[in-house]
Amino acid sequence: MEGKMKLKYIIFITTTIVTVATLLLFWGICNQKFSSLITEQVVDDYQEITVAMEKNVETLSSYTQDFAKYMSLDTALRDTLSDYYEMSPEEWTKNRLSMQKQWEDISIRLIYSTSRLAGVGIYVGKEPLYSYFNSSFEYDTDMIPGTTLQEAEMQKKALWTDLLTLRNTSSYKSKPEYVFAVVKLVQGAGGEKLGTIVVFVRESSFSEVIAKEDTQNRQFYLVNEDGQIISAENKEALYHDVKEELDLSDEQYQSCRQDGKMLLQQKGSAPVLYMSSEIEGTGWHLIGKTVLEELDAQQQGLRTFMKMMLILAGGLTILVSWFISKKLTKPLNELILVMRKIESGQNKEKLRFSPDGIGEMGLLGQEFNRLMDKVDESAEQIYQEQRQRRHNEVRLLQAQIVPHFLYNTLGMITSLIKLERSSEALRAIQNLVTFYRLSLSTGKEKITVKEELELTDNYLMLYQMRYIEYVEYRISSDESAATFMIPKLTIQPLVENVLQHGLKPNGEKCVIIIKAERNQESEGLVVSVCDNGCGIAPERLAKLRQSLKTGNSLTNSFGVLNVNQRLELMYGKEFHMEIESVEQAFTKFSLYLPKREWE
Repeated sequence: MEGKMKLKYIIFITTTIVTVATLLLFWGICNQKFSSLITEQVVDDYQEITVAMEKNVETLSSYTQDFAKYMSLDTALRDTLSDYYEMSPEEWTKNRLSMQKQWEDISIRLIYSTSRLAGVGIYVGKEPLYSYFNSSFEYDTDMIPGTTLQEAEMQKKALWTDLLTLRNTSSYKSKPEYVFAVVKLVQGAGGEKLGTIVVFVRESSFSEVIAKEDTQNRQFYLVNEDGQIISAENKEALYHDVKEELDLSDEQYQSCRQDGKMLLQQKGSAPVLYMSSEIEGTGWHLIGKTVLEELDAQQQGLRTFMKMMLILAGGLTILVSWFISKKLTKPLNELILVMRKIESGQNKEKLRFSPDGIGEMGLLGQEFNRLMDKVDESAEQIYQEQRQRRHNEVRLLQAQIVPHFLYNTLGMITSLIKLERSSEALRAIQNLVTFYRLSLSTGKEKITVKEELELTDNYLMLYQMRYIEYVEYRISSDESAATFMIPKLTIQPLVENVLQHGLKPNGEKCVIIIKAERNQESEGLVVSVCDNGCGIAPERLAKLRQSLKTGNSLTNSFGVLNVNQRLELMYGKEFHMEIESVEQAFTKFSLYLPKREWE
């Protein structure tokens, strides 16, 4: 009875913990998802406000550029500037007042058409000829950078300056006037450069647009490329670093500039949304900061609701878990224990379920035991089939080498007979018989490195009978490598590949160097076949390496692919083949074979 109670409570506690953990995870995911949706909605709303403000600022800047363009195309202005270029200094002094009167009429007509403009200036090169303001303001003649004037003369579009300050000449106590300058090239009828027109637009025109959306929890600033504030409702912030005003680090500010928006959430305070957008054609950015108190309130309400739902679901979970724990019995727990042992790989002794009685649990146990018997039989059958298939695949790949070599050798013997070199053909046949005696190896699949090198040496002797002037070879092996067991016909196909594809077409002798040595660290074997033949073209080398990875032949190097497939089947991932080659220089095949139990 005590055992049943213990099992009951274990099941109850386990079920309760798992279910509550699942509910907590579900609650966390839902809370995160709903919070994200609310945040996205609020951010999208404020982003629409920022986009609308951005369009208003762009419209105002475009409107000002149109004024500058309109004035640069004024016929009277162009004519007077053309006359100026033709005047001598004496004539300019004489006609200066009359020309300035014409420029004043043009300026008054432009400035008094809108309250946004503060003044107009005319430059020739870096020299100011004329300026007019609708109030008693003045500015330094070098206020417009010479580089800006020069740049304006090099292109047709209007250029904007940073924030400028005008001085009031009527009173020292009056506040300064903040303006921006739009610089536009003035051209003659023939396209010649006559000068530049400078239109001063009030900073307040932009700050009025920004102020429409400014509230206690939301501020917007217009900044230049250097991050200095050039327009704001609070004039004391002008020329200040916007990062200081917004309490942002350099990294956070750059992230906001690049992504267009950034949401900072700090524990214990409302989220803060930062928005950034570029004002087209000016190089300025509109930066906004909004404290999302309404978002914080909505998230708090959501969390409260989700907590209530979690408490309700947790209570129901406890009731259901208690009901389930009362219904389960010890045989079920024993059956689960057997299943878990089998699942974890402890079925070497063929674990089975032993029910204590009859009934549903007894029938379930018997069916489970019969099922496991069938599973064990199937697993053993699959293991034996895979083992036999692996063995057959190796033998099949190994058998493919012999007909391939026989085809090439018989072709050589046929050529000797056609050339009436019967004694050499007879000796070739004898060498062929010797080669096959060694390669068959009385049915053995694995031979020593020494035997494989003897087989390869016999093959090369056979080949040299006809091409002695084209081929020279050297074979070496250290003593520890001589007894290393490897699959037969491992080295010979690589040598045959050299003879088939590596000889130079100009008849130059090809030297083949074959080495076999033990790797002292891994106790494996390293076999290399190197030649100074024609090498492999980079494109073909890439295809050959790809063939080794995929097992699909992308070139005509049958022997190389065959050797690689056989050794991969026998050694697995511990084996690998490397191919090095430089066209018209050398080719080197390297085999890295691990040590196996048959060593």
